[in-house]
Amino acid sequence: MTLAAGDGAGARAIIEEALNFCGGVGYVGIDSLCGALALLLVKTGERDRALRVFGAVAAATENETDYRASLTDPSGALRTATREARALLGDPPPGDPAAVDLDAVLQSAFGVRR
Repeated sequence: MTLAAGDGAGARAIIEEALNFCGGVGYVGIDSLCGALALLLVKTGERDRALRVFGAVAAATENETDYRASLTDPSGALRTATREARALLGDPPPGDPAAVDLDAVLQSAFGVRR
């Protein structure tokens, strides 16, 4: 709801905390979290970092309406943010989900330089 209400700073803190927790447990909704964070990053001028974070977003994540999507994003705000991020980033091609380096994505999400 924080994201849907337009509280970017609050949403970013919550999304970063969720990613911190979810990265270690294999959370199935991580793509929409990454998509939403990518939107917040691109809106603050961090386009390169947003692209790295968006690398974890599967194709058409923002269009999912199945049970998993409604369970992981009941309000639809994360999927809406992912849709907007995809547009602002120029519709980057989806990567192979099996080849995503989640550690590198999370480091980008948290602003850790390699």
